[in-house]
Amino acid sequence: MYISRSSGTKSWRNEFLSCNFPQNTGRDVYTRIVLFNIFAAVYIFAAVPFGIFNIVRDRFIIAAMLFAGVIIIIGTRIFLSTTKNYQIAFIVVAFTMALLLLSTYITGGINNNGPLWFFAYPVAVLSLLGPKMGAIASLSLIAISLLLCVHPFSLIMRTFYAPDFIFLHFCSYLIVFILAFSYEFQKQKDRKEIKELKGLLPLCSFCKKIRDDKGYWEQVDVYIHKYSDADITHSVCPECVKKHYPQEHAEIESRKNKE
Repeated sequence: MYISRSSGTKSWRNEFLSCNFPQNTGRDVYTRIVLFNIFAAVYIFAAVPFGIFNIVRDRFIIAAMLFAGVIIIIGTRIFLSTTKNYQIAFIVVAFTMALLLLSTYITGGINNNGPLWFFAYPVAVLSLLGPKMGAIASLSLIAISLLLCVHPFSLIMRTFYAPDFIFLHFCSYLIVFILAFSYEFQKQKDRKEIKELKGLLPLCSFCKKIRDDKGYWEQVDVYIHKYSDADITHSVCPECVKKHYPQEHAEIESRKNKE
């Protein structure tokens, strides 16, 4: 049996990006799965060399956090491919990201640049979890980071941030969150307004009416207008013109013959 290289590449790409989810998976879920896999690949390829770099520089705590994140991401992807339970997988990823960001916030990361990684969090979790759960996760992260700067929680901090830096960081984070939330909220709203016809449509063999999901029979044009974005305009096909308007049909044919 011969398998072309292009089909093998396409199959591998589909397995990597969609975790072999069935083709009838909803567009929204499929998009989130692809985003998760892209995030996972970017994080792994960035975290591994960065972790090795930190080991060389004797920053073992930061390296351990990075490698722990890699292990959790790989385990979550295996869980997603095996169980197809994307809700749990995305929650685990969001929780892991929050722990890693809080860890870099407490330690300061490299040259106290740890808080700068926070700005990627709202964009990622809102894309994966949706507006509601993503907003809860995003606001929880920034709220916890603010609590860590207040006594007695500040006792666990391993670095110091100036008050003006904390204020600017908080305001900048909120701006990113508001923009990301507005985009995801509008996208979800638009998706709900988009209607698509899918699956099998029960069609009467005689009157050609279509039965909807509530058991009511409707004309084809009414049904299409109701369950899609299409507008129906009525016309008459040549066979029906011949059947119902024979005189007009004869005139049309004679005109054609003259031409």
